[in-house]
Amino acid sequence: IEDKNLIENHDEKNFEYDKKENEFGLWTGSKPTDLITNRYSIMYNQFKALLAKRYIHIIRNKLLSFAQIAIPVTFVVINLLYIKYAVIEPEQSPPLKIQLIDYNQNYAPYLFVNNFQQQTSLANVSKIYENFLNSNLNTQAFELNDTNAVELCQSNRQSIESYLSCLGRSSFRMLNKQHLIAVEFNSVKNRIIGHFN
Repeated sequence: IEDKNLIENHDEKNFEYDKKENEFGLWTGSKPTDLITNRYSIMYNQFKALLAKRYIHIIRNKLLSFAQIAIPVTFVVINLLYIKYAVIEPEQSPPLKIQLIDYNQNYAPYLFVNNFQQQTSLANVSKIYENFLNSNLNTQAFELNDTNAVELCQSNRQSIESYLSCLGRSSFRMLNKQHLIAVEFNSVKNRIIGHFN
């Protein structure tokens, strides 16, 4: 009986001790002051841990840390010096003109869509477009419905898209190098669609 009472007293003491210990923390020996309930204290402790971790990393990897600091600083200094001492004036960099004359032989197909036989302003614009492009020595503008102008993809000329896709299937190099622009003048929908390569 004495052994039984002794065991019960010992179990009650252990239970009270464990309850008191686990009430304030997850590990043995923690105190009520160890439990952080304030979120600012948690953020402060995490920030201290972050700085401590970075400090240990710097101590272990001195060359890597130097490179991580020195390389970006070097690029910033070079850029600042370039901006200060090597300013490019607007007259030193003329505007870049993109012209068809700079390229080799080009084809510039266009399509004029019109349900009515009457002359519209888009018909005039399409003629101006054709005359302007034909004035360049190396560009041949042609209307897609004119089958005598160019003998490429004769069967697929219902739209600019079908013509360009047919051309891409048959000769991608010709599409990429010799068809830089194409235009559709649509007087039915009153719009102009340009395709640029």
